[in-house]
Amino acid sequence: MIWLMGETMNKRGNVDVSGYSIAALVFFLIFFVLYAPSFADTYSVLFGEENKQVAAIEFYNRLIDELNNPEITHSELLFTTDEDYVLVGFGKNQDSFSGSCGGAYFSKLKKPAKCEGKGCICLCNSKVIGREMCNDEEDICTSFEQDVKDSKSDCGLFVVSVQRIANLDVKKDANNIDINVLSSNLLR
Repeated sequence: MIWLMGETMNKRGNVDVSGYSIAALVFFLIFFVLYAPSFADTYSVLFGEENKQVAAIEFYNRLIDELNNPEITHSELLFTTDEDYVLVGFGKNQDSFSGSCGGAYFSKLKKPAKCEGKGCICLCNSKVIGREMCNDEEDICTSFEQDVKDSKSDCGLFVVSVQRIANLDVKKDANNIDINVLSSNLLR
């Protein structure tokens, strides 16, 4: 026979439930009600397909919020891309790029028309085939009056390629937004 803590057997063979068992049951129910949404969110982040894209977009929005905040001139941010997105920063005078940069090769990377003559940061669909990357309907771009660059890049272009987690050093002033990739690792 199995008894829960606080249960006793009376003379007729019936089990009496004490206050300890009821308190344990109430505690479990409160715990479950409070933390069930967290468990569901954690599960969907780890195993949900649509949340992969949401994470990259949330990181992008956080970066843009930091850049638009006039009180912040220097910060470090963590940024993650998935297999569908590349983060790209275009300078004011940069219209396109072909070649190797940030651990990736680009054959048709083109600054969107809405960013013409301005600095621009885009979260671009990496699955674009046959068209110019960063000019797809799904791409998210934000233009700035400042020049956008990565002063430590070998190609002069700011890039966080697919499936990366990167630590970004962001500095800005009235003329420039300088985003340097301090470290970058492939997500597994």
